[in-house]
Amino acid sequence: MTPGGRVSAAGIRDAFERVGAETCTRNADTSGRTTDTRHL
Repeated sequence: MTPGGRVSAAGIRDAFERVGAETCTRNADTSGRTTDTRHL
């Protein structure tokens, strides 16, 4: 989070990639959508 309360696109993408990687690892054998979504 930035002091102004705004989140940069890079920061958002960075956070999504971190969470996405964890989710993908956890659900790799149950859902292929997680992997596909991360590459949009």
